[in-house]
Formats: sequence, structure tokens, C-alpha cells
Amino acid sequence: MDSENNKKIYLCANKDNQENYKKFLDDLKKDYSIIDINNELPQEKSYILIIGGDGTLNYCINNLNFEFEHNVIYIPAGTANDFAKSLNIDDSKLKPMLFNKDLFYEVISRANCVKVPVLKCNEKYILNVVSAGLAAQITDSEDSPFKKVAGEFSYYINALEKLFNPETFDFKVQCDGEKEYKIESYGFTISQGIYAGGGVKTAPVSIPFFNDKFLFVSMDSSDLVTYIKALKNFVDPKVTMHEIKSGFDEIIINECEELKITSEKEIPLKLDGEELKSKSVLIKKTNNFLNFYQYNL
Repeated sequence: MDSENNKKIYLCANKDNQENYKKFLDDLKKDYSIIDINNELPQEKSYILIIGGDGTLNYCINNLNFEFEHNVIYIPAGTANDFAKSLNIDDSKLKPMLFNKDLFYEVISRANCVKVPVLKCNEKYILNVVSAGLAAQITDSEDSPFKKVAGEFSYYINALEKLFNPETFDFKVQCDGEKEYKIESYGFTISQGIYAGGGVKTAPVSIPFFNDKFLFVSMDSSDLVTYIKALKNFVDPKVTMHEIKSGFDEIIINECEELKITSEKEIPLKLDGEELKSKSVLIKKTNNFLNFYQYNL
């Protein structure tokens, strides 16, 4: 980065988080020009400071110009912070009073950067996960009043409610242009991160897919008991992908660069927590990426 742009930091944070981190931001303003991303988008290689949760990340990437390279300092300050977990950032320690200007300097001068590809789902950019069907229904949107009150417990409360009346979906799947196949399932996940829904693992892997692939996981079964058993094993860190595949014939796990899903009825989706309904979904890796600083306190 050139010296002039080193003095600029583009900020993406809602009003509450700007207030919570006011002391840190005020200190930073002594050395940097802090520019609200809602007022001006970076038109050059830049630093971007994101304070918020998965919804804030989603908002930010859908407003960026990816013609330029961006280095991201991410302070997870949402409810679930699932993407932060995939970056191994411990959000439990990142309280406003602990994150200060000195730590910021240490991060940008010493921390490693992780090159994170950007996915595209239809016309929306995503970083972490697309969940569909039951998996999407048991997670609340970022603006849900219930989520604000109940926090992470809302995921589990809603899960119990939905299990009494789950809906199956019939859809066709095509991975990387290969032969199309049909699935009847309660839902699916498509991810390059490894957590969703408040820290629940999306697949039996331990390392994110920050490369040219992403992971598609579903189950070709309308048997709810089998579905729940598979989910239970998914979140168990001791169970490997090989054990999942060998233990459940109905399980489908594919690594893809591009995935097409079609259905005769609309499927409820969550794109990094943001809601969408569609009969046709096209997910692919783009050539865009963000450099995320990886750090821990």
C-alpha cells in the first residue's frame, strides 16, 4: 500500500458497535483517517476495519469494489461470529475495552493474512455458508428481535420447534457440470467456512476450504431420525469425514467449484445469515478475495 492510503481506514460497523468501540476508534483517528464505508467506498488498495457479526461481513462484501485488493482487520462483535471461528479468532476475548490502538498496530504489522476467496450465490456475494431448508429455518436473521434477546440460545430453541413439523424438499443437484442427480432431503449446506448457526459445524472437517473448492453436504433421505443422527455426528469433532460417509449411505458430500440446484418450489436459504427464497441456486467461486488478518489475544 502507498503511504497516502496507509493513512486511510475504511470502517464497516453499525452505530451500536461504533459506540461500543468509540475509545478505540477515537484513538485510531489520531493517526488515521477513518472513513465510513456507507459514505465512501475504497477505490484503491486499502485497509478495511469490520466490527460486527456475519451479517456485517455479508453487507460489507456486497458493497465492495473487488477490482482492488483489500486487507481486512475483523473484530467479531455479533451474536454468533461463525466466520471468525473459521479464522481461529477467539471472539470471547475481543471485548471493547481490550481491543486498543496498540493491538491494532500489532495486528497489521505482525499478523499473518489469510487469503479468503469470495463465493457468489446467484447475485449475492458470500464468505462463509449457504444453508437451506431445515438448516436455514433454525437460524434467525441478524435483525431478529428474538435473536437479540435470546442470543445463541435462539438457535437451539428454534431447532426444537422446527423438528416437530419439518418440511422435506425435492431438488436436482449438478456439481461442476457433471451428471445431474435428484435428492429428497430436509436441507443442505454449502460452505467454505466450517461453522454456522452459532458455532455448529457444517461438515466433519477441521480446516476451512479457503482454496478453489467449497463443500456441499446433504442427505438423500426423508427419515428424520437418520437425519438427526447424521447431524449429531457432524458436530462431533472426533468423527471424521470418512466415518460419516461409511456410517450413512444416504449422506452426500461433494467438493465443488460450481454448484447448481433447482427445485419446483422455493427453497428457504440463508446466505451468511441473510434470508433468500429461490427455486434455482447457482453457487460458484469467484476470482475475488479478501486478505483477513489472523490473530488471537
